[in-house]
Amino acid sequence: MSPVPFGVGFAPNTPAPRVIEAARLAEQLGYDGFWLTDSHLAVREAMVTLGALAVSTSRIKLGTGVSHLAGRHPSVLASAMATLHELAPARIRLGIGVGDSGPINLGVPRTTLNDLESAVRSIRQLLRGEEVLGPTRSIRLNYVQKRDESPVPIYVAGTGQRALRMAGRVADAALVSAMPDALKASIDEVRQGEQDAGRPAGSTKILFWTTTAVDEDRDAARSAVRGSVARRAMNTFARAAREGSLEPAEAEAFERLQAAHKQGYLWDTGYTDLVPERWVDRFAVAGTPSEVRAKLEQAVRDGADEIAMILMSTSGSRGSADQLERFAATVMAPMRASAPSSH
Repeated sequence: MSPVPFGVGFAPNTPAPRVIEAARLAEQLGYDGFWLTDSHLAVREAMVTLGALAVSTSRIKLGTGVSHLAGRHPSVLASAMATLHELAPARIRLGIGVGDSGPINLGVPRTTLNDLESAVRSIRQLLRGEEVLGPTRSIRLNYVQKRDESPVPIYVAGTGQRALRMAGRVADAALVSAMPDALKASIDEVRQGEQDAGRPAGSTKILFWTTTAVDEDRDAARSAVRGSVARRAMNTFARAAREGSLEPAEAEAFERLQAAHKQGYLWDTGYTDLVPERWVDRFAVAGTPSEVRAKLEQAVRDGADEIAMILMSTSGSRGSADQLERFAATVMAPMRASAPSSH
């Protein structure tokens, strides 16, 4: 088996031409995938940008990391994927989940898991050229010929048990945004979903998705991810905090973070004193090249088939280019060189 593929997640919060530059650089550096955030009120429109990337690159795989159903009917997503496949055959993936900033910024609820599961099934049928039942009539993509398999793999994002099991039931791959230490347990949930649906074990590929920063200056790397870690902690601990089930040390740290958030703190390195060191290790992969390699090698041993990262810059002057180059040279290349030729 070839070495594990590496992808990079990118929030297109810069002008579209710069997103194209980043994708081209990722392709030149040997990354296997380039995933775009789909949150149209916060960043550039994902499907339009993916169309530009499809004709501006030649090898790297492209996808949404991740899309959602807020403002996008399943048939709209299916049509977008079918069109992108025409522009970049065998290079398009649909990452989809219940939604985070997309529905929140629109002021609408996140999709239920039942509706998401139904949508995944419908999108796959439409991409195979089949009819699906719409609200009042059957619908299909008129320009898609019938075929046995969808040309676009569907990656379902999830962290909780129900979402992971649903991915195991219906997805081509699970986009697992798990804490590094919890990856193996998350994969077990995906496998249980496969079993529940009567699918062979391993039918659902595992993409480990995480926030990463790598630097010889360990403190700089860990500082770079603290804003992301703060957001993740706010989401992860909120329910337990309401229920009073957080451990005392975690509850105290969470309360300080929540108080700062209510005062209008920005999600930046100003949170350094509010994010305990243990949270950085729990919610991200950040540190020196050897530390980052060790954690990602463990993720592969735990069952990850792919790895994708949102790379957080430790150098303001060069932004994403700095981390793309540094990760490729100090983590990706050594891991590929040491990977066995087969499992």
